[in-house]
Amino acid sequence: VCAAAREIPTALLEQLAPEGRLVVPQNGADGEKLMVCTKNAQTAHDEVMFVPLIEGLA
Repeated sequence: VCAAAREIPTALLEQLAPEGRLVVPQNGADGEKLMVCTKNAQTAHDEVMFVPLIEGLA
């Protein structure tokens, strides 16, 4: 994902294969962190700075 989300989009996690990974910047109270997510876990990595992810129709 190339834009920072306030929360990890559930729709994207649901699409992951059993061994799949989602890399997404997440905007939180302490700044943006690069998150690596699987269906069952999320791991925070380095601080990053991305444009915000805006909900809407594509």
